Amino acid sequence: MKKNKTISIITHNGIFHADDVFAVATLRILLEKKVFKNIEKGGITKTIVSSDTNIKIIRTRDEEIINTGDYVVDVGYQYNANKERFDHHQKGGAGKRENSIPYASFGLVWKKYGKKITGSEKVAEAIDKVLIAYIDATDNGIVFTKSIFEGYEPYTVFNVISAMNILAKNDPVDSDKVFLKAVEVAQEILQCEIQKRKKKVNDQKNFEKIYAKQISKGEDPRVIVLPTHISFSAKHFLEPLFVVYKRSDGGWAAEGIDTESTKDPFERRAYFPKSWAGKTDGEIVKESGVVDAVFCHNGTHFIAAKSKKGALDMVKIALDSGPQKPR
Repeated sequence: MKKNKTISIITHNGIFHADDVFAVATLRILLEKKVFKNIEKGGITKTIVSSDTNIKIIRTRDEEIINTGDYVVDVGYQYNANKERFDHHQKGGAGKRENSIPYASFGLVWKKYGKKITGSEKVAEAIDKVLIAYIDATDNGIVFTKSIFEGYEPYTVFNVISAMNILAKNDPVDSDKVFLKAVEVAQEILQCEIQKRKKKVNDQKNFEKIYAKQISKGEDPRVIVLPTHISFSAKHFLEPLFVVYKRSDGGWAAEGIDTESTKDPFERRAYFPKSWAGKTDGEIVKESGVVDAVFCHNGTHFIAAKSKKGALDMVKIALDSGPQKPR
């Protein structure tokens, strides 16, 4: 029987941060190739899932051990992607992105393997923007976010991973166990983010196809009707103001299309009448005149109705009443 190959990933010991944790998590995703075998016994077929690679994670600062590693991250004072060395602590660092955000170990690993892991350069770049660049910047001592309320700070993924250090006792064995637990958390986050970004790319393609079909039929270009809720960007289309879609509970909803403003992430291209704000059930029916209206958000950017017709009727009222000012 062929013995599974063992591959070593080496990082530093002691206190861990999001950078080294996510770098190791990324390599685990890369290296954990799954083997699926169908075994039939007693007329029942079972699928056995195994890995064709044994991954050994070593935490040390011993130079001799570091030199034996198949992959080395966040330790060793060397960046050489060809030799699988991904540190950024050496003099001069390990380079910067085009926007000047410096690389840390997570970003260096992702730079080489992000496309391979996600199967898409576009998805890999999107994840760098929403997750990796932030962790890299923070690890390099750059303040990426600022609080707008004195004494209050945002709680980030960097904080989540750092907080887990408190679970480790003083002995190295226990510390390594906690580190592995943190890697598992990071791996779950990263795998969810990959799935989310892949879905977003597919959603965008579906949105553009649906909108193009509606326009070809001569339908109102200000209103996009979707079979279900999906995420999309309409920044390349100037005319759409509202999107209408079926909800998972069977009802229908409509909302003003996002302006994608960097100053106000909640700003919409259009809103529903201010008199509808916060009204539900009988109140919103009376105010709007739509018999199956259910709800209007306080921000007047979102409504719900029992039927597609009801949602479209509410949108028509909003369009006929003229542009509504932002919240």
